[in-house]
Amino acid sequence: INAKYGVPAVARLHKAGVVVYLAYGQVDQKIPYCPIHSKYVVIDDKVVVDGSFNWYNTSVFSHDLVVVVRDANIAKSYLDEFQQICREFRIWRGMDRVYF
Repeated sequence: INAKYGVPAVARLHKAGVVVYLAYGQVDQKIPYCPIHSKYVVIDDKVVVDGSFNWYNTSVFSHDLVVVVRDANIAKSYLDEFQQICREFRIWRGMDRVYF
């Protein structure tokens, strides 16, 4: 991963103590690619932030959709989906460069 693919944002989050997981396809490709286009976060197992909003600076100037839901049952569905992604795709975790 290099700066072209989002490392500055990941590095800032890592420095703040946030563990970031990036999903990649199921096989190696010349350019990191994953067919997953999900952009969501689950906070404290009960708040979900989801939508078309990209998690970098330029998105604050665009007309993206952001939905915030505070519901533990909905959050669990997102966490279950995340676990499935972790099982089926190659995952890069934070700045540790660890696939699991």
